[in-house]
Amino acid sequence: MNSQSAIEVIIHLQNNGHIAYLAGGSVRDMLFKLPSDDYDVATSATVEEIVNLFEKTLTIGAHFGVVIVIKKTDKIEVATFRKDGSYSNGRTPDFLERGTPEEDAKRRDFTINGLFYDPLTKTLYDFVGGVEDISNKILRAIGSPLERFAEDRLRMLRAVRFAQRFDLKIEDSTYEAIKATSPLLFPAVSVERVWQELDKMTPKKSAFNTLFDLGLLQVIFPGITRESIRDFPSIAPLIIVIALLFPKESLKKWLGLATFFKCSRASFNHLILLDKARQTPTSLYTWALYLALDKELFYATIWSDFWQKEYSWLEERRKMALLLKEDIQRLIEKKPLINAAYLQNTGIAPGPQMGQLLKKAEELSVNLRVTSAEQLLKLVLLEKLI
Repeated sequence: MNSQSAIEVIIHLQNNGHIAYLAGGSVRDMLFKLPSDDYDVATSATVEEIVNLFEKTLTIGAHFGVVIVIKKTDKIEVATFRKDGSYSNGRTPDFLERGTPEEDAKRRDFTINGLFYDPLTKTLYDFVGGVEDISNKILRAIGSPLERFAEDRLRMLRAVRFAQRFDLKIEDSTYEAIKATSPLLFPAVSVERVWQELDKMTPKKSAFNTLFDLGLLQVIFPGITRESIRDFPSIAPLIIVIALLFPKESLKKWLGLATFFKCSRASFNHLILLDKARQTPTSLYTWALYLALDKELFYATIWSDFWQKEYSWLEERRKMALLLKEDIQRLIEKKPLINAAYLQNTGIAPGPQMGQLLKKAEELSVNLRVTSAEQLLKLVLLEKLI
């Protein structure tokens, strides 16, 4: 998202007599001197006033005091300054009240996210000590940590993600509050939101170790042990990382995890192909074909130390994948050494036999490590397919 769109929204709100600032993520990222795509606006304007001031809006979050303002291709979240009512479900407030900028800051999760910035006057507003915590590389809950996590238990996972992303130490009382509240993660937080947070965490080993120390990983994955946590690379799809937390489980158990997290069909396919990796492939071509069918699994195999020595079967498959790297890439790009046009130029007519020959040629090119089309054609003809 372009920051200019958010600034234009702020200008229009201020020109119409309202207070309006950049809020949360973009201000935090600015102080960390990092790029941002999280340009939210907080304002004294009500939902009705925001809707009346802008030509294109979405009001799907209006009951939470939030309106989406559409500027060209950008969607800017504009929220009324508010103070939350009570939380009875551990995720969302029961009701909202309009508030001041200070009250709005104090209802937020962590001090690093409780900052406001006026880009027109270049004024920073810090009601919660966020600037000092950023300077000291501390992640601290605003106010009472136990109250913050009782209000919204997803904040426990967000704490780990922010600590990882910005290399922060979780402040002691915040840390202890997460440990005390971790058993209450479910059912307040949906499995889809848990999945999203886990997917954003990197590096996985460090994040998962922190989650384990806090007791959260054991809530999410009962039976998990610290020894299961490895140096999984960021390139690996999350479902593969999770499956390899339980490397000896059956495919049925793996698919059960994917079902629990309501994963996409692609995730189920990742698991099916990963399970095939545990079985000795009948040929080099079989393994190449598996990886060509799952590009994410292929790239995780080739470009990382994902395939750990602890998993001997994975280490062997990794060696095979490295050997077959160029072949797999050809299969992915659908660029065989011999295609139909090549065969026609040699005088072979189209038909069922040509199709059979093309299939056999691809298999032989991988299994016999052939790189020349002419040599491959000779080998195929020796198979007496035509």
